[in-house]
Amino acid sequence: MKREEIIVDGAKGFLGRGISNFLSSQNFNIYKLSRFSEFDFDHSKKYTLVIATGRFDGTIDEIVGSNISRPLYVASKLKGCLSRIILLSTGAVYGCSFDDLRSKEDDILSPIDIYSCSKISIENLLRIYCDNSNIRLNILRMPIVYGKDNLKGVIPSMLLSYFKNNYIKVFNAGRSIRDFLYIDDFMNAFFKVINYGQSGIFNISSDATYSMMDLAKIISSNPEEIKIYNEKNNKLEKMSLDYTKAANILNFKPSFNKITREMLTKIYKNLK
Repeated sequence: MKREEIIVDGAKGFLGRGISNFLSSQNFNIYKLSRFSEFDFDHSKKYTLVIATGRFDGTIDEIVGSNISRPLYVASKLKGCLSRIILLSTGAVYGCSFDDLRSKEDDILSPIDIYSCSKISIENLLRIYCDNSNIRLNILRMPIVYGKDNLKGVIPSMLLSYFKNNYIKVFNAGRSIRDFLYIDDFMNAFFKVINYGQSGIFNISSDATYSMMDLAKIISSNPEEIKIYNEKNNKLEKMSLDYTKAANILNFKPSFNKITREMLTKIYKNLK
């Protein structure tokens, strides 16, 4: 198997760092980009660009800058030496409600906030850019990716609240539903995408689907330690992805389809 030259933009983040470390262990040549990196690449070679940058919250300028402007800037700077782009996107682009079935790649996209709008925008812009430049494009739509090295997101927030304050806050009455993808399963899928020779959009997910109330109850079995709020801190009601396409084409099969308290306790130990 040919070892590709891989450029990872966002290599300091949770997913970008994990991708860089994993592919380095598989003897790929990895080049890590950050905001302060020089774009000094050999234009006689062809590289795969992994876009692992992204911002969930902040001002509209910050979200658009991270999710749209930065990827387009990097792609334009590397024009002429890219053979493929792999964009890490999100299942939030489907904008699902509680009663919706698991989202499929060909479902209609329904953004519900600036974040999901920005992700749909960069997907569409890169699709046109790659079509016009003869560059293969893989878009990976994912749910919440968790692991011991991830210090941000709903799982770290719940764990820190519980172990430090002895209570957990759940919003939207704890009804919001999410898939959870363990970092090792993501890396397994990503490696399969690297070795896949064609363009395509793939949902990468697992069967670990929980409401926020279910997740809180895994952390604490005491109802008095779970504080329920009816207001919504996130308008997205459900993010649950059908990964049948990845299973059939990439032979992807997640190994971690259940979240246990023991697993969450291990994650917390790394947060302290």
